[in-house]
Amino acid sequence: MPIEPRFSTSWRWIAGVFALVVASFIATSAFVHYQLRPVDLAAHEIAVNTAPSIERLADARGELRQLQKLLDEEVVKPEPLVAARRAVDEDVYAYLALPVLPEEKALWSRVTTARAELESAVAAFVADTRARGPAADRSHLTHAVAALYDALTDTIRANATHTLGFAERIQDFRARSTYVATALYVLCTALAVIAAIFVSRLLRARAALVEQHRRLERERASELEAFAGRVAHDILSPLGAAGLALELLRAPHAEARRGELIDRGSRAVDRIKTLVSGLLAFARAGGKPEDDARTDLSAVVADVVTSLQQEARSADAELTAPVVVRKTVACNSGVLMSLLSNLTRNAIKYLGDATERRIQIRARDRGSRVRVEVVDTGPGVPWHLQAKIFEPYVRAPSANQPGVGLGLATVKRLAEAHGGCVGVDSGAAG
Repeated sequence: MPIEPRFSTSWRWIAGVFALVVASFIATSAFVHYQLRPVDLAAHEIAVNTAPSIERLADARGELRQLQKLLDEEVVKPEPLVAARRAVDEDVYAYLALPVLPEEKALWSRVTTARAELESAVAAFVADTRARGPAADRSHLTHAVAALYDALTDTIRANATHTLGFAERIQDFRARSTYVATALYVLCTALAVIAAIFVSRLLRARAALVEQHRRLERERASELEAFAGRVAHDILSPLGAAGLALELLRAPHAEARRGELIDRGSRAVDRIKTLVSGLLAFARAGGKPEDDARTDLSAVVADVVTSLQQEARSADAELTAPVVVRKTVACNSGVLMSLLSNLTRNAIKYLGDATERRIQIRARDRGSRVRVEVVDTGPGVPWHLQAKIFEPYVRAPSANQPGVGLGLATVKRLAEAHGGCVGVDSGAAG
């Protein structure tokens, strides 16, 4: 039974299913990470752009408040005023060095312009203060401080809005990615469960196939043993006839019957060949009929009657075949001979002490089938054995005839293998 190719195919299926499950989980993880890329980009923008921008702008606005406090004093000294303006410049320059969002370009230009105006206003006010003292004009500087303060405030609000937008985007993408990831992982888990069930069934099928193979091996070993028993059983009678013919040839005054005895021995050897060849062909076909096997029923019946006639006479019985249809049956001649020989020989052996001692082989046409009967006048089969007599090695407890109980078992095995059936109709009581 060629099971190795199936086994290798099973292992390929298992490896393929395992690879599919692993690939599904890897693909799901990669897809989830791809879905989270906008989250990473938004977080990056907050970390390197909007958050530092808000920090620098807030620091610059704090320095502007300090500069405004200096302007609110009655006497303003140039040195603290210039230092405060430089502090504002440092924070503004730090902001301007950061990446600029597309929506932020206008505000960025506004901050740049306001810073330049503040620088110019501080320089003009310092020069005016040195020339005029407390009477210096503060209005231009105050306006420049207010303009830069407003520009910084608007830019802080814009960056805060962008930060909020990035945070909402992160939350939205995170929620959506979590949903998609959960759905995909559930799908992958379902796939893994289905794959596990499939692999489990595949392994069970493999185990069943192994067990079937072992059972078939045991059956074939048993069949081989039974075949050997059937062959030995079936050739005993023709072998005995051949041996008897040889013994008679050795007897004194055998010259007159020399041709007859040689012919009888040759026919017995031919029957042995037919039986062995037929049973061997049946065994080689796996215990099944050959597709092209065809045999003339009447010819085999006539041969069986001839071969067992001497055995019937020795039992003081009459063996005939009064009604035999001319029909071709779908089996080889060796199988049919084994069937009929076993049935007929069994009938001869178990005539017992019957007064009327007759055995008849009958064959009747039943359309696509043929019914063959071996009818005898013996005592019959006890009812408690009728269901068992076709089993191997089963014999009646009181049987005193030689044999091992394979004849009827052979009949049943061969008949059922060819699509037929066997049975017994006996009038014997308990």
